[in-house]
Amino acid sequence: MEAPERGFRDVNSVCVVLAVAIVNFTLPKQLINWQRPPSKE
Repeated sequence: MEAPERGFRDVNSVCVVLAVAIVNFTLPKQLINWQRPPSKE
């Protein structure tokens, strides 16, 4: 019965990849927003 374990591992890997992708996408934007605040009046 390796199917459930493999499925769980695949889901875990997908979650990790998604988390890394989200961090890589949002972190630079947050850093840019922090360095250059949008409230520039």
